[in-house]
Amino acid sequence: MSKPSAPSDKPESLPAPRVLGIVPPFPGGEENLLPKDGWLVPLRVEFDWWDDPAPLPNFADVVQLIWNDDEDNPVAEKRYDGSNYPHPPSDLWLEVPASRLREGIHTLYYRLLPWNESTAQRSQPVTITIDTRPPSLADSSKLLFPPAILPPGKITARYLSDPGNNDRVVATLPDYAEKKVGDTIKWYWEELPEGLDEVATWTLGVDDIAKPLELVFQGEVLRDRKNGRRYATYRVFDRAGNESVLSSRETVDVDIQPPPLRKHPTVKEAQNGVGTGVLDPQYYGVSGVTVVVPLQDDSSPGDKLEVYWKGYGDLGSYHASSPDPSNALQFHIPAKAIPANIGDNRIVEIWYTVAYSDNEPEKSDPLKLTVKPIAEAKFRLIDCPLAARGTPLKLKMSAVPAAGTALTLAAWVYQANTQLINIWLTDANNRREDIRTAWPVTIGTNRATLPKTFLTGVPINSTFSVHVSVSFDGGDTYLSFPRQEIQLLA
Repeated sequence: MSKPSAPSDKPESLPAPRVLGIVPPFPGGEENLLPKDGWLVPLRVEFDWWDDPAPLPNFADVVQLIWNDDEDNPVAEKRYDGSNYPHPPSDLWLEVPASRLREGIHTLYYRLLPWNESTAQRSQPVTITIDTRPPSLADSSKLLFPPAILPPGKITARYLSDPGNNDRVVATLPDYAEKKVGDTIKWYWEELPEGLDEVATWTLGVDDIAKPLELVFQGEVLRDRKNGRRYATYRVFDRAGNESVLSSRETVDVDIQPPPLRKHPTVKEAQNGVGTGVLDPQYYGVSGVTVVVPLQDDSSPGDKLEVYWKGYGDLGSYHASSPDPSNALQFHIPAKAIPANIGDNRIVEIWYTVAYSDNEPEKSDPLKLTVKPIAEAKFRLIDCPLAARGTPLKLKMSAVPAAGTALTLAAWVYQANTQLINIWLTDANNRREDIRTAWPVTIGTNRATLPKTFLTGVPINSTFSVHVSVSFDGGDTYLSFPRQEIQLLA
């Protein structure tokens, strides 16, 4: 670009003009840069109203726009007479003709010739930058990849996992002509070298200009775009928006997809299929279950196996970090991880990992284990000890103390103090009274009081019901227990 002319030595008493339509500033970048094609139309310049303007219509101030300090040849001027005095006019602007907007760095200011023929006043100058040329790439513009991955080599999972490579591939961009602050580089990784499938962008700052430019291809991006032959290219865009041609392509072979998952585990107490299983918790799981890991084809003494039982929430999940002492391929899952998964055919996903040397653990194919529900009739029936035995129970109103009488619920299978219980009453008149609502379960027998106040509304010789439901999963859902029927006698 050409250099600006030397500024005038006249005093600068007016504020600098405002240039419209320029590219937003960037630290260390060119001043007042015109955008791409901005030089094809006139450049508007605005300025402020000045002190002591022409006071009468027959007097006028003249404003001249000075380009590259050539005061003998203003590029534009306007006369402002005193018709609207003391109000400023609405057209305080001038335009630099498109014919003067040429490549290079230019100076711009405006000059005021006062109505009273006093000394001309000059504004502070501004710099205008016009860049019409697209960035020019190096003659050999291919990205420079590490020799280890270029043919006959390839990008492999082993290459990415090397600590020195930090799960990425770094390529160096050959220096190009007139590298500038604010240039933006976009790079691509694709099956056809079209410059469409972008990887990332990088806008150069002041500190980037003097150092080699290294473009990063993250392992995550490479894995997302699969194995096979891939082409790496880039483009450079300057701040004005001028765009380089697409660089020459570099061809890279990729083989980084993870190996097939290891064979799924099984559950000793379940009915196992291919990747699936069914557990009947009514008969199996009360003492926990055993996850069996298949013998690995590539096992070695230093391998570490761990099992993950991922069920419903934290209550239904478990991480077995060590096998049973008697069998290195069997992992115990405690009974506490079973009940939260008992419901409407909930599924537990079970997998194991194999870790060897310093590599990331490899995950197995999961086993999807369906946990069957337990029928309502298989849970405990709540009792009223004061009532006479029979179907239904017989409770005499006259025998019930004023404070009510006891209800008891014996311990049930999978009982745990993380569970919650609901107990409520209903009668033939559709009355309902809650006795326990989301009440923490007590290990062993759970107790509540049947209030006499409820019984006073039950007709003698009619039947009322005691209902129970228990949440095994922290209150998200409740399983129904058998309903107790009681006939109220006088």
